[in-house]
Amino acid sequence: MKKIFLILIAAVILMPLTSCNKDDENGSGNGNYSTLIIGKWKCVKTELLDGEESPILSGNDLEFRSDKICIINSIGDHPYSVSGNKVAITIKAGIFNGSTFYYTIISLTRDKLVIEDLFWEIVCYYERI
Repeated sequence: MKKIFLILIAAVILMPLTSCNKDDENGSGNGNYSTLIIGKWKCVKTELLDGEESPILSGNDLEFRSDKICIINSIGDHPYSVSGNKVAITIKAGIFNGSTFYYTIISLTRDKLVIEDLFWEIVCYYERI
């Protein structure tokens, strides 16, 4: 009986040390992407997939709203969805009207968003504005 009691005490002491990780503390934990992405973002840097800096999309603004609308550069309402670490945005204007673009969230915290855009073959670094 004493042995079981000591095991239970050890489990209670160790549980807080294993119940969350650093990713959960900074907001990029499981299931958090769809709510944490909501807000206005400014692209501060873009790189090609090989790491070379690129001007493509640099300076772009994105606003992800809670009603599942994304506003790109303050122009147009484009529906979006988030599933896991994937974001899909369907463009509703211009030459890409009706096209859906897919992005992978590499990192997402309260202040920073890093996404990979496979269409343009770039990684975009955003800061919350």
